[in-house]
Amino acid sequence: MSTIQANKTANTIGIAGGILAFLGGIFKIMSWPGAQALLLLGVAIAVVYLVLWFINDLKFAKDSLAKAASVLLFVTLLVAAFGLVFKLSHYPGGRLLVMVHLGLLFLLVLPTQLLYLKKVEDGNMVNGRIGFLVFYLVFTTAINMAGTIV
Repeated sequence: MSTIQANKTANTIGIAGGILAFLGGIFKIMSWPGAQALLLLGVAIAVVYLVLWFINDLKFAKDSLAKAASVLLFVTLLVAAFGLVFKLSHYPGGRLLVMVHLGLLFLLVLPTQLLYLKKVEDGNMVNGRIGFLVFYLVFTTAINMAGTIV
């Protein structure tokens, strides 16, 4: 299997996991049947994609800062995935996982990613990572604020 075909397969897995997790969240909010199954399946597939992405990202990391940025982002996204499942399923510790995720995000991931992006010369990769970080920050802040407003 070529690298391009492997990347397309991994991206398809990630998109499928994201769609299933999103639908599971919508079903959960609407209290429709099948919400828990969709949510767990979607997050499980998304975690598989996250592991594939992490392995690929570490393979091409050129220095220790790139590896540190990848490891911190991987751990933070893993904590976020489990925090999402725990919080939406009303399991104990869900709120704690979300708070740990936010702490990791703002105190470690964001500064490390910005330092790493300052060193990178590939404009497309920088724009993609900045776009992802902005979307991720806005999305997680909106989700957490929605829980406190209602």
